[in-house]
Amino acid sequence: MKPRPRSEAAPSLPGVLSHMNSRFSVICESEILYHLDKALRNPSRREVHNLRRALRTGQAFQALLASPVDPLSMNYKKTLRRTLRATRKLRNADVLRVFLKREGIRLSDRFSRKRGAIRLCRRLRKIWTPGSREEFGRICRKMSQKLWNAFPERANGLDRELERVLKDLGIFYFLWSSGTERDFSSVHKLRIHLKLISGKEKVLSGMEGRGEILDKRRKSDLQKILRLLGKMSDLLMLEEIYPRLEGKGRERRRFLGRIRELKRRTDSKIVRVLGSRVPEVSSSS
Repeated sequence: MKPRPRSEAAPSLPGVLSHMNSRFSVICESEILYHLDKALRNPSRREVHNLRRALRTGQAFQALLASPVDPLSMNYKKTLRRTLRATRKLRNADVLRVFLKREGIRLSDRFSRKRGAIRLCRRLRKIWTPGSREEFGRICRKMSQKLWNAFPERANGLDRELERVLKDLGIFYFLWSSGTERDFSSVHKLRIHLKLISGKEKVLSGMEGRGEILDKRRKSDLQKILRLLGKMSDLLMLEEIYPRLEGKGRERRRFLGRIRELKRRTDSKIVRVLGSRVPEVSSSS
């Protein structure tokens, strides 16, 4: 199937949906399918990244709806989750390749990107059959109608949701970074929640005439902490796959040493950002 141009919005419904601007419309259906088709034609690092980013925004779109147990909504959620899971191995391999090249570390990974890309495309075609694409479009348009009607309630609660998650993150991250808690999974779950908030802001801000949902400072704080947590998550992933890397002992030691150094630096930056956002947590740590 030929990818749709980015400027081409999904078919709209009569009434309120006809007033949505193109930015909001493409998030729902066209943007995801556009990047899906590009990844199928050329599953490069950039295209896999773009597809994952569109899928995260799609997840945020679903999370804005009031009835997550609705069968249509659950089918939509399952499709996006399966697609994200299918891209994970290739995405992680790309992060490793970029890191090794940037640091000049001569290690190799047994994972073949070429075979991984072939497997990814095969899985994507199984998930996104012509029939499933049509169903996805129908679900998107029904969800768009529901979200438009529920807009004021969803927009008003986003600021409070962000503040609550940042406070929870402050508590869990200080426990993790101090060594009191050795499992990063609690922090990772809150990071995913922050990704959803960022996606929700993008979706809601894209509705015609609505303007920015979060003020500039809060939006800046959100993007800054997401970048830092993403870096920490990648470093932990690289550390986890270290045993499967092949190369000389000197290069292996360089790899681990650099990972540990970057973890310390990133940890300090995250603590500083969270301490400024949640001073009561910082002062009690």
